[in-house]
Amino acid sequence: MYLFYIIILPLITAVLLRWHVFDNKKSAGVIACCSVLGSFVVVLLHTRYLFMAGDSGAMYFEKLWEWKILPDVTMPFGLRLDAISYVMCLLVTFVGFLIHVYSLGYMKLKEYSRYFSYLNLFVAMMLLLVLSDQLLFMFIGWEGVGLSSFLLIGFYHQSHKNMNAAKKAFIVNRIGDLGLLLAMILLLAIYFLESGQFSLSVLTLETKASLLQAPGIGDFTLIGIVGVLLFFGVCGKSAQMPLYMWLPDAMAGPTPVSALMHAASMVTAGIYLMSRMHFIFDGSVFVSHLVMWVGVITALFGSTVAIFQRDIKKILAFSTISQLGYMTLACGIGAYGVALFHVLTHGVFKALLFLSAGDVIKACKGNQDIYLMGNLRHKLPRTHVMFWMGALSLVGIFPLAGYFSKDLILFHLFTNHFGVYLLALLGVFFTSCYIFRLLYLVFYGNRQADTNQEYRTPITMLFPMVILSILLLMLGWLWVPSFLHLPEVLPEFFATVLPVELGHHLVFKELIVGLISTVFAATGFFLARKFFLYGPKADFWIAKRYPRFYRLLSHQYYLDELYYKAFVFENHDDRDPNEDNAFTNSVLHVVAVFKGLIDRYFIDGLVHWFAWIPMFLGSVYAKIQNGQIQSYLRWITMGSLISLLYWFLWISKAGQ
Repeated sequence: MYLFYIIILPLITAVLLRWHVFDNKKSAGVIACCSVLGSFVVVLLHTRYLFMAGDSGAMYFEKLWEWKILPDVTMPFGLRLDAISYVMCLLVTFVGFLIHVYSLGYMKLKEYSRYFSYLNLFVAMMLLLVLSDQLLFMFIGWEGVGLSSFLLIGFYHQSHKNMNAAKKAFIVNRIGDLGLLLAMILLLAIYFLESGQFSLSVLTLETKASLLQAPGIGDFTLIGIVGVLLFFGVCGKSAQMPLYMWLPDAMAGPTPVSALMHAASMVTAGIYLMSRMHFIFDGSVFVSHLVMWVGVITALFGSTVAIFQRDIKKILAFSTISQLGYMTLACGIGAYGVALFHVLTHGVFKALLFLSAGDVIKACKGNQDIYLMGNLRHKLPRTHVMFWMGALSLVGIFPLAGYFSKDLILFHLFTNHFGVYLLALLGVFFTSCYIFRLLYLVFYGNRQADTNQEYRTPITMLFPMVILSILLLMLGWLWVPSFLHLPEVLPEFFATVLPVELGHHLVFKELIVGLISTVFAATGFFLARKFFLYGPKADFWIAKRYPRFYRLLSHQYYLDELYYKAFVFENHDDRDPNEDNAFTNSVLHVVAVFKGLIDRYFIDGLVHWFAWIPMFLGSVYAKIQNGQIQSYLRWITMGSLISLLYWFLWISKAGQ
């Protein structure tokens, strides 16, 4: 067992590439690809160890070192391989390898070595996150992917806009990370007081979860407080409301980076954390409901905002926000295995969509505005077919992988939370609308896009897309619906680590849920075909007929402006300063007044209050310590009388 090699291969390569040990463009790319492929091979070699005893629940721990905090207090660090980490490692390494290969054909620049160094660091940090047994060690990987995203989003650092996007992603993630850090400190304090040992091992936390049922603040138990703090960290990393705003701007980075970030790393880290710490989220009804409602709100928000976007990558970014909402929703209802299954299928079809979008952008000379595209199916016939496969999988059409995972989420909602199920179903309709609008505006229509006539998709870009398309036809069969009467591979595998409901469900209900979902997806498809087959005229008509509605969705419900003006105090670079934002301004006025009151009476008031206390006490003690003997005698007499009175009262109470 050499779990450490899974992480160390891309990590060492990242360091060597950054030191320009392999400065040749061709060798730098090939070595970076080989290091990630090597990690994938090491993961595969551990398959036989995981199933060696014939028990899919085998868990292997590889101890790395012990941190000696005090002479008798140590904290062990190690790597843990089980069903969850195994599946995540396969996703990160294999999809990561394909994106590395794609980058060989996509990236044409001098700083090739720096790009692949950051890309390898990204993969290494995500692998550290999913393999770590200790929360503290996991936090290093958690922060590592945040750093890597900052470096890659701002890779084209000559652009002021790109650097702003990188800083925005970094800062928003740090805000979310504060919640995770506070949760870790609280857990560390609780278990140190109970056992005298510093340990944030997931296994230790799970076996002693009963300690967290102690009262916390008011009606909240400690487990509820820890759950809310952990979920705040999840909201930052996995772009959930209200900390979603960094992800659309993160599209400023190279397209392969967007594919890796959305498909196989970073944004899925929050879903992994919730699944790994499921015993905390399950221990509080309030936290479970909070996770569920934030998930469904995020799913609807992302799918509605994507409908009127013009940037091809931003549409896919809002699509990711929406799909992450579905995964969060699944965790909120306790279907952690289903959430991870959707992480797996989403990783494949979203990688395919981003890589296909990258091919379109290359063909269109770097243009990302879908209004300026059209009729590209003749120029890029293979990309056109593969984009169709990714889109159909996204909306959940049988037999592609997205159908199996999405319908499992809907089925669990249908049986337990029917009201939320209806909202999630509405999200399916909006998803179908925006993705087929994108597809028709890019590949169909009367407009002829301005393309590079000599452009042909390189084999290094085509190969990963073909492999991902094949995977879309295979992955779904790992967790099949009951009506197909086939063995369920993934549920039994996850059941050894997670609370997974095994056995076949009601066939009739599954068929009904699948049929209704397909009808909603088909409705969105036909609407998109009717309005966008021949160009974006429908967008212009809606913008003219319903301007407020159009601006509300295209401007993300004005939340981005609200955040910028309330917290950053500057105009957003992408906004028109002459545009009428009466709604935003009125909201901002209320926020500004409220913020002023908080600043004056709470922030400044708190500071002045803390300053006043020592001044007041100092003035009191100054009167006592005045150097006059008669004053000292007076205070001594007063103190003696008070002590005597207390003693008499205590004696009389004891006598009773």
